[in-house]
Amino acid sequence: MNITSATSADLGTLSALERACFDEPWTTSTLAAALSEGKYVILLARDERSTLAVSAFGYAIGWNVGEEAELARVGVHALMRGQGFGKKITDELLAAFRAREVKIVFLEVRITNIAALALYKKCGFAEVGQRPNYYADGETAIIMRADL
Repeated sequence: MNITSATSADLGTLSALERACFDEPWTTSTLAAALSEGKYVILLARDERSTLAVSAFGYAIGWNVGEEAELARVGVHALMRGQGFGKKITDELLAAFRAREVKIVFLEVRITNIAALALYKKCGFAEVGQRPNYYADGETAIIMRADL
């Protein structure tokens, strides 16, 4: 597996992964805007041996302002889940934030997303609060924080 920073040339791949990984995906224009803004860190996980239709199978998106950051997205293609790739991608994103001298990283995750909650705990995040009715369907978000 090779994890690299995404570029504008990766927009199609990133957009396809976003649609494959999330029920409410970011639009291609939102992803394009993120790729063009310096505050964002966007990583892609690739494997030359993959037989998937896209050239990458996982990704992470986050941004920082000063010493605080937000982990916005972590996605792994369904056919590649359960192999530890989500943790590796998240760890790489956290390392990128450390290199930017980030001290605190926040995220929100659906209260019912047990797999994501377990992943984030493995990566050093702890629950610090909740946001009731955060998602469009009324589901609660868990707010998590990691101190770097």
